[in-house]
Amino acid sequence: MLAIITGTDKGVRNPDKTVCPKPCFPPLSTWPTTLTYQSCLSSYYNLATDIYEYGWGQCFHFCRFSHGETFYQAISRHEHYLAAQIGIKPGMKVLDVGCGVGGPAREIAKFTDAHITGLNNNDYQIDRATHYAVKEGLSDQLKFVKGDFMV
Repeated sequence: MLAIITGTDKGVRNPDKTVCPKPCFPPLSTWPTTLTYQSCLSSYYNLATDIYEYGWGQCFHFCRFSHGETFYQAISRHEHYLAAQIGIKPGMKVLDVGCGVGGPAREIAKFTDAHITGLNNNDYQIDRATHYAVKEGLSDQLKFVKGDFMV
């Protein structure tokens, strides 16, 4: 996504500010005028979310595994560890920026009894996060809202 956002007619600017000699994308001047940061982002996450859930489950992050530990046990243990290290206590209000479909927020809410607001810029992921919160009986502890912390 970064290459699309920072493309130039002379090439594609990489995160390290260098320009690829061969453009990876057509020049910006040829792109449709309706193409925006938000439309690209939404299209990407609308397509990728189901694949992420298929591959990672509902928690889109990595963690270490202990010997003999299953994938889902390791993910939950890692989220519990983070919540404990941060010092999240019952009743606290927590903001999860870039919450995805809310997997870590749900696990941490169950583990700590905190109230968590998930911020995401994709409607599809917000809808899924809200659905899962209701399904797990956590809608009184979790709220998912649309917002873009990049703006």
